[in-house]
Amino acid sequence: GSTAALCSGHVTWFSTREEPIVYINERPYILREEALPFSNMASYTGITAARLEALEARLKRDILSEARRNGNLLLVHEEREGGQIIPCLMTPHSV
Repeated sequence: GSTAALCSGHVTWFSTREEPIVYINERPYILREEALPFSNMASYTGITAARLEALEARLKRDILSEARRNGNLLLVHEEREGGQIIPCLMTPHSV
């Protein structure tokens, strides 16, 4: 879940999810187990904020490294209507 607080015309957003999240081209992506693409990974339950931030930083480095190795292309999986998960190649302009 997430919460937002409105202060002086600015929005502060807090993510309370217990899993690493990274934004690629302004879209959120999270890690999932291949066999359970719609479930949170149990290994992140109770994760500390410091560990979560470290995992997100590592995920960003891995994404940028993978894109460099593959001609600036990154493999992601996207959910389509009806719950279909499909692999897609994308160029990460921002991470």
